[in-house]
Amino acid sequence: MPVDPGVVVLDPGRVDAAIERHRRHARVVRGILEEHSRPRPRRAVVIGAGDGLEAAAIAEAFGTDTVAIDLHAAFDRAALLRVACVRADAARLPLRSRSVDLVYSFHALEHVPRWREALAEMRRVLAPGGSAFVGVPNKRRIFAYVCNRSVRLFDAIAWNVKDWMARARGRFENELGAHAGFTEEDLRAALAERFGDVRSVRSRYFARKYPGKARILEAIEDGGLADRIYPSNYFLCLE
Repeated sequence: MPVDPGVVVLDPGRVDAAIERHRRHARVVRGILEEHSRPRPRRAVVIGAGDGLEAAAIAEAFGTDTVAIDLHAAFDRAALLRVACVRADAARLPLRSRSVDLVYSFHALEHVPRWREALAEMRRVLAPGGSAFVGVPNKRRIFAYVCNRSVRLFDAIAWNVKDWMARARGRFENELGAHAGFTEEDLRAALAERFGDVRSVRSRYFARKYPGKARILEAIEDGGLADRIYPSNYFLCLE
């Protein structure tokens, strides 16, 4: 499989911080798969992998051969040393059918114009007994970014204001350039068109990510506020 020639070299400190951030997400996803009695994957693909460091963290967390796919990004040299990095369209994956055990797409689908075709490709490459983990921004959220420790408070406020303005103008749509994401119902329906077993794991994701906030999360769930408070939606699709 060809390695994309576009390479960037990040500062080592930034690389370490980025990989650690991705490690936290990868450990959460690994725990969720274990809760659902999924076998540890041998082959994985990360779709919308950016600089490739996310895929490196997945490879480390699962101990699996991993391919990083992104259409526009330049891959970091540190990622190229750990995983196969390929520049390709998510709607046309350069992978054989039924060839991977884990499809991982974390906050990427909202950036893919042909996202329904991308879902079809995820299903095509997933092997029997495999799992697909898909995360996207929650379109019904009130706030976003505020719990992301890698985002400065000023930037988080600015991005939320941008979201609210797009809503007010009726332009809060992925196709119009907004970082809108999907409602839980819409994403579930789209995934169910392709996968036989689709499970929302949003609550478990946040419970695992913030184990010290159990009472707050319980209050959110009991108060029926999850669809407005949680900034993201997460699904596990099983084959």
